[in-house]
Amino acid sequence: MREKDINRLRRFYRLVMPAFKIISRRMQKDYRSAFPLLLEQVSIDNTTTILDVGTGTGGLAGLFLEFTSHVTGIDISADMIAEGRKRYGDRIDFRQMPAHEMAEFADGQFDLVTAAYSLHDMDNEYRLRVLKEMRRVARKHVVIFDFVKNRNLLILAVEMLEGSYYWDFVNSIDCQLTQVFPRYEIIIVLKRMGLYIGDVNL
Repeated sequence: MREKDINRLRRFYRLVMPAFKIISRRMQKDYRSAFPLLLEQVSIDNTTTILDVGTGTGGLAGLFLEFTSHVTGIDISADMIAEGRKRYGDRIDFRQMPAHEMAEFADGQFDLVTAAYSLHDMDNEYRLRVLKEMRRVARKHVVIFDFVKNRNLLILAVEMLEGSYYWDFVNSIDCQLTQVFPRYEIIIVLKRMGLYIGDVNL
């Protein structure tokens, strides 16, 4: 990710931090609504190891604690990580690192690798790089919770505040998933959110 994009996101997260607890609760409701569909496709039990990329304050990662205690979350924002640690303590292994620098993780180290509403913040070149790293460290599946093509007021607000790559994401993600995974599917959960599920192995 370009340095200007990293700095932009850090400024954005610092700006919205006071309201993020409210935002996070709303987002968790969306994630939870997707779990029945997710669990039809992906098996999760108390031995499952999970890496959440761009974890923020742990909104998605925290839901996985209901199934397994083996949850790691990474994010570039020290502020977000600090807030996540306040909420979850050491139940989530929070680490500050950018999404493309996962060299400390071995190939296939995690059964499931996830990302929620972070890939649309990346330009196409960087997103493809991150997807390849996510596949490398995943043993079974990569699951992305993110926008689907539906330009509404919420998405317009996100684009304005984040300066996101929303249109690049929705127009390119199919092609990128095809390049990275031997098989993938998209499940529409809400008008604005979909589950993008990539299988690491056929």
